[in-house]
Amino acid sequence: MGRTGRAGNKGTAITFITPDECQSASDLIRALESSGQEIPEGLRDLDDLYQKKLQDGDIEKRRSNIGFVGKGYKHTKEEETNIRKQRHELAKSFGYAVDEDSDDETTATNLAKKELDALKQEHY
Repeated sequence: MGRTGRAGNKGTAITFITPDECQSASDLIRALESSGQEIPEGLRDLDDLYQKKLQDGDIEKRRSNIGFVGKGYKHTKEEETNIRKQRHELAKSFGYAVDEDSDDETTATNLAKKELDALKQEHY
């Protein structure tokens, strides 16, 4: 699950998990329980599936994640290019002029500055 609700604001995190990833269900359940959230029945079902696979010897028990572990998913160059194109198209659809050669971080920063300037003008 990702971080949401920066600076005291509330947010919504959406996590997709498949039966092949059932070993992660217990971590998600603990995270939801610790934050006082409702546990979806489907997530409990995936945890039950994991426990059954453990009992049947189909998989080995995995060490529980405590905090962030690992370096995360790395996109291929092709995926990065496609993501960049999608972001540029989205920015254009919102009426922003986007330099096709700029990187996403620069584009995102410039778009954020424009949004902030627009909000300031509305309130002052």
